[in-house]
Amino acid sequence: MPRNCKVIATCFAGREVRLHNESCGSPPGVFQHAQNFPDADSVLDLMKVVRELESTVDPGAECDTVIINNDVGWRKGNNYLDSLNGTRTSAGTLRVAHRQNFGSSLGAYNHAYESFKDEYDYWTFTEDDILITGDRWLARCISAFEAQDNVGFVAIQGLSSSWALHAHAGVGTTHVRVLDAVKKAWGALPHRLRHETQDSDGHTVFGEVPFTNVIHRLGLQLVT
Repeated sequence: MPRNCKVIATCFAGREVRLHNESCGSPPGVFQHAQNFPDADSVLDLMKVVRELESTVDPGAECDTVIINNDVGWRKGNNYLDSLNGTRTSAGTLRVAHRQNFGSSLGAYNHAYESFKDEYDYWTFTEDDILITGDRWLARCISAFEAQDNVGFVAIQGLSSSWALHAHAGVGTTHVRVLDAVKKAWGALPHRLRHETQDSDGHTVFGEVPFTNVIHRLGLQLVT
């Protein structure tokens, strides 16, 4: 049986409040979703919802959940995550790791890959505010990955050609051999490094977009 994991990037920092969904991308979709997480406590409430879903949604295949915390030093949130470490989910074990807060979610994705690349075959990447609620979601993603030759990434939120072809937020499922190829081509899974500017456009242009666009440029298919 393949070894699988789902990586969830989180950070206990207040975020831009958006009261309405906004369309973006090409083709357009509601990817600038409404959100109301103005402070650390609201993110903690979100993570409790995430924990409940990881306990109840059946991915349709064995799957560990790896939460990567971009650490801002908020002890209450860190302690909550630590209390989850090693607990059971609906399909595996929940694992927690903390890292310095740079590179946004893509930096968290790279940290997960570097920490656990020898332990898992299929990898799904997502963010704490993108909630996968459908049973058998992972089984469907793996089937889509294996249904055609030369598939490199199954995008869960869809694809966009803004800047360059890529999966929105880098959310989706791939295989470790693809991630290994990305690292060989780029040096890491693309993200802003600690010494580089950490503005949101930079995270998009130098992280979100190239993460899966590199897979495309390696000659592999991005599918939905």
